[in-house]
Amino acid sequence: MVGAVIKETLKICVYNVENLFVAPDDILYLPDQELKPKKKTQGLARAIQNIDADIYALSEVGGEESLTQFNCKYLNNQYETYFLPSNSDRGIHNGYLVKKGHRYKIKIKSNKNRPINFNFDFEVKTNKNRKEAGLMPYFKSHLFSRDALELHLTAKEDNKPAYILLNTHLKSQWDRKGDDFRGAKRRRHEFLELLNIRFDRQKEFPDTHILMMGDFNGNASDIDTDEEFKSIYENKKLEYRDILSLLELPKSQRCTFVAFHKSGKQLINQLDYIFLPKALHSKIIPKDSGIYYYMNEKQGPIPLPGFKNQKELLPSDHYPISVSFSIRP
Repeated sequence: MVGAVIKETLKICVYNVENLFVAPDDILYLPDQELKPKKKTQGLARAIQNIDADIYALSEVGGEESLTQFNCKYLNNQYETYFLPSNSDRGIHNGYLVKKGHRYKIKIKSNKNRPINFNFDFEVKTNKNRKEAGLMPYFKSHLFSRDALELHLTAKEDNKPAYILLNTHLKSQWDRKGDDFRGAKRRRHEFLELLNIRFDRQKEFPDTHILMMGDFNGNASDIDTDEEFKSIYENKKLEYRDILSLLELPKSQRCTFVAFHKSGKQLINQLDYIFLPKALHSKIIPKDSGIYYYMNEKQGPIPLPGFKNQKELLPSDHYPISVSFSIRP
């Protein structure tokens, strides 16, 4: 007798789907929000089908209804959707797609109300002055710009998760009010709090593999690391590395986001990451991991955009990255 084939790998994809606002068929628009063009949404679906991951950790999801509609209308309802609203002031949140037929019990947990121990300089000064005057501080610590949304994967016969995914979308480099140049200080504190969450979950579940991932909105790689992310490399006990580093890709081949200087020069950036604990480094399947570059309708590769108007034709302004690894005991 031939038994059922038990899949012995797990593939996870991180994907900023850029303003994924999708409405039901009987609604032509959302109040004060432009819907994602149908052609771009079809492009997202084609990328997801080509990558064929078990789990998609998404950012810039335009609400629970948008995620549900995207799954039903564009992905043939092949996934379970997991979503909780975040602190986003633009209506873009984190969420998950999990392929149906998996072996796990699923739980999600929000950290959107967790303080990040950060105040702007003027808030710190105000609180200090009030303290010296014998008054209570006026400004509380800020929270995550969006969230660090947890997905717990627990084998059906177990009580403790085998894996926990921490999917985040850190502070952007926009500084509209001029309080924090390029958002670096707040982004640093959000990243430090992400590490604190990882520490808390590891203490709670010592044998669980905890992965940190998402759109970090800066260079958190091990090449020319931005100041706000250096703590992950300075703490030698962490031993976390990004999948593109583990694949030993040069910096020029780690592009997940193309920007353009005001002169028109193309700028290559890695903004998206999957940080894996040391225990998983040796389990990676390199041929099924890395960056996915968009394909056209004939499944031919689309080059990186050389001009801004070319970039605007892509399904998203980010490229998805994925990791596949063995889950054998």
